[in-house]
Amino acid sequence: MNAAVLDASLALSWLMPGEEAQLLPGDIFSEGDSVWAPSLWPLEVCNTLAMRSGKDATFLPAALLELQSWDVQIDPETAARAPGDILSLARQHRLTVYDAAYLELALRRGAALASLDADLRRAAKTLGVQTLPAKLET
Repeated sequence: MNAAVLDASLALSWLMPGEEAQLLPGDIFSEGDSVWAPSLWPLEVCNTLAMRSGKDATFLPAALLELQSWDVQIDPETAARAPGDILSLARQHRLTVYDAAYLELALRRGAALASLDADLRRAAKTLGVQTLPAKLET
């Protein structure tokens, strides 16, 4: 694999306490892989981290520090593609527009889609997009 799109569901499984990550980043991505995310990804991940951090004063700073260490390239075209390609994919595959943004990016970049979301993985497979982790069934 050379490129992958990382969605929030998989990223959060690595960051949230109590989440049982089936595979760690090193099990999915290789050194030199290009990992992409749509521009909504940092907002989606940070919002979930903030909402679930509760009263644990150490969790959020540690999770944010870990998140900032990841080499994820943020796609600058997501917003411009929302009213066209992304919305079309959402309607065609009955996805949220947010999930369709990950799928559109994977299609545009010719990248695999790294996600735990069953509906998103199913739509990706329908369109011939490789899904990661490969061992998950949709």
